[in-house]
Amino acid sequence: MKNITAEQKTALNEAKNEKHFNAQNLLEEITPLIKDYFIAELDFDGKAINLSFLNGQKFRICAEEVLSV
Repeated sequence: MKNITAEQKTALNEAKNEKHFNAQNLLEEITPLIKDYFIAELDFDGKAINLSFLNGQKFRICAEEVLSV
């Protein structure tokens, strides 16, 4: 990577060394971001994020880890 700052290089190294997390951890991390971005009822049931919007639309956001072979 060209033209990266020392801060960016540090952030990249930290990201590469981050501990393993599973799909549930990922959903737990993004739930507050979705709450801040959308006006909707939100429920995290441990397996998926369920969204209900004021216009009646409903969504279920799921995550599954893709393992490299």
